[in-house]
Amino acid sequence: MNGKKVHLYIGHGAYRIGSDDPNWLDPDQMPNQILFNRNFNNVKGSIFFSTQSLRDNPLGFNDRLQQDLYAYPALVPEMNWLGQSKPAAPTDMTGAARASGIQLDWQDPQDEVAYYVIYRSVGDQAPDISNPANIYDEVRKISGNHQLFIDHSVEQGKTYTYTITSFNRAHQESDSTQHVTVEAKELEPIQAIEFDKIPALYTGNSHQVSIKAIYKDRTEQLAINDQMEFSSSNPGIATIDNHGLAKAIAAGKTTLTAKYQSLSAVYELTVLSSSTGGGDNPGGGTGGGGSGGGSGSTPSTPPSTKPPTDPPAEDKDNNQDPNVDGSEKPSNVTLSDISGHWAEISIQQAVQQKWINGYNDGTFRPNQPVNREQFAVMLSRALKLEGNGTDVTFADADKIAAWARPHIARVLESGIINGYQDHTFRPDQQINRAEMAAMIVRALGIEPNSKTAPPFSDANTIPAWASPYVAAAYHAGIIQGRSNQAFAPKENATRAEAVIMILRMLQYTE
Repeated sequence: MNGKKVHLYIGHGAYRIGSDDPNWLDPDQMPNQILFNRNFNNVKGSIFFSTQSLRDNPLGFNDRLQQDLYAYPALVPEMNWLGQSKPAAPTDMTGAARASGIQLDWQDPQDEVAYYVIYRSVGDQAPDISNPANIYDEVRKISGNHQLFIDHSVEQGKTYTYTITSFNRAHQESDSTQHVTVEAKELEPIQAIEFDKIPALYTGNSHQVSIKAIYKDRTEQLAINDQMEFSSSNPGIATIDNHGLAKAIAAGKTTLTAKYQSLSAVYELTVLSSSTGGGDNPGGGTGGGGSGGGSGSTPSTPPSTKPPTDPPAEDKDNNQDPNVDGSEKPSNVTLSDISGHWAEISIQQAVQQKWINGYNDGTFRPNQPVNREQFAVMLSRALKLEGNGTDVTFADADKIAAWARPHIARVLESGIINGYQDHTFRPDQQINRAEMAAMIVRALGIEPNSKTAPPFSDANTIPAWASPYVAAAYHAGIIQGRSNQAFAPKENATRAEAVIMILRMLQYTE
């Protein structure tokens, strides 16, 4: 209504259709009223009374509504009085034929987007978004930048063209994306489904599960959609919602179940107590697990705008005497400063495996930041890299400890780490958590995930070059984050965090 912050809907007495009044014995009486109201821009729709009258389908009116008057979906009218701005259009839209249908991927514009509308046309012509006949579906925005939709109702051999628009909470529509045209292929049956690896979670933390589809000759990631169901055998330990987001509630074990079509998969999830915190560093800062981020200083930035082709990493064998190879130190040494630390058990496990050691004074220094030289040595030993490696000919090679050179040579040859553009290695430079994640992803040979944004509360602070590596590490179960679902990509990585991530890396390879 003009001047009022409401929409005008006209009420219709559907209960009168077919009554004794001769006017209501005419099957066109109510349809004509609806068509007449559509001549007025301020009339946004109709309300019918009563529901039972419509269900009774008097004079075929219900059929007329569905097949004629409301044959196509309708968008909710804009609420311009809410003072919101028109949202930005989705970006980077792509389409591809999958065994389960046609998959659309796009990036959320990071605007005040509440949902999206998928427009579809048959053939290679872009759908006209002003024609409601082209509205195919409405989908809610999911967490993270990467959005996904699968059109299951396609026919083999037919070509379909799609475009997408964004809507905010005031139901204002954005411009459309560029259209994509895809030919549907034959639907191939899925043989089985299974969970991707899920790391042990600390209470209070969450994890977005991933499901794989097993075909006769390959494995593909299966998009989580409304055809999939999730459940937890013990919701008191951990819950899982319809989008596959698992939340740790209390210490213990629970079985997660995923169902898709006639298939199902189970996974036993372990939840650990977070009395000292949670995530990659349960301390999460100065409380519980110690200082967590080490010195808290910001790592130095490489002189070029491009990061080192090796995103740096974490810890090495630690010794006060740089001329002594720490691997010679007995593994049963008692470390005086890890009792009660959140990573105590993991540190003991790593020392027993002989790829990291304590210092000569009997300490481990779990909260001390890690530098590039140290982490290169840790990775070399943990992965049991062999051979002479490549020549260490950096401009600052004289700063690399002699005992560390063979290890650095091996990780260089493996492509896990490289030098900077100014031909330096910077062995003493502390590394941050984003760099550490990238190195581990390279060590595992996992393809960086550029389509899915890492699901952390501070994902927008992760450097663009590192984001695909962090996403891949997260979905592989290597990283979880610190407190409040934050990853803290620019915080210095600590020796304890390095131990945790390398142990997860080794577990992933098993």
